[in-house]
Amino acid sequence: MMVAPRPRGRPRAGEDRSEVRIAEITDAAARLFTERGYDSTSMQDVGEAVGMRKGSLYQYLDSREDLLFWVLRRNHEQLHAHASAALEGVPTPGAGIAAVVGAHVGHVLDNAALSALYAQRFTTLERHPAMRAEILALRRGYEGLLVDLLVRGQSSGEVAPDLDPALTARSLLAMCNAAHLWAHPGGPAGRDAVVAHHVTLAARAVAPQLARRP
Repeated sequence: MMVAPRPRGRPRAGEDRSEVRIAEITDAAARLFTERGYDSTSMQDVGEAVGMRKGSLYQYLDSREDLLFWVLRRNHEQLHAHASAALEGVPTPGAGIAAVVGAHVGHVLDNAALSALYAQRFTTLERHPAMRAEILALRRGYEGLLVDLLVRGQSSGEVAPDLDPALTARSLLAMCNAAHLWAHPGGPAGRDAVVAHHVTLAARAVAPQLARRP
């Protein structure tokens, strides 16, 4: 079986110091990308933010694309952890769908600049197939949470049986991902209202007959 090559700059297993340093660099890059924009942030800027010379930074990462990869990867991991935590103790698939949608929209709104960065810059990784493949694998794993809930919801009667679970999951997540484009702090609808609205829309989309019940 062929194994995809590791993205350049990824720390080897067991190199705890490298992993900790990569985390520090990733945090700094995420902050600078959101504050200044990807195009206006240089490797030197990131190095200075973590107290490293640019030459030392290249011991851990080879390029700005490496930085982008790690920022997008961290965002995916945090989103997955956030949604998984929201599912703890949830009694039914229908409630689980609501929990994931609510958690996802909340994460998108709380990290609006990173959400925009992901939407705008994911195509940058097309020049780096291994990096792109890893992000896509993380995306598929996350989508799998919602697909599983939809499948189980169809079995329990909570979700309309004629819906394609995979297409429905992607449609719901696309709706959630777009929230940062129009829901802004100080806008007519507050964060919690926007989250609740998405949960209601999701319920009506997957089980309109249930959503109309008093």
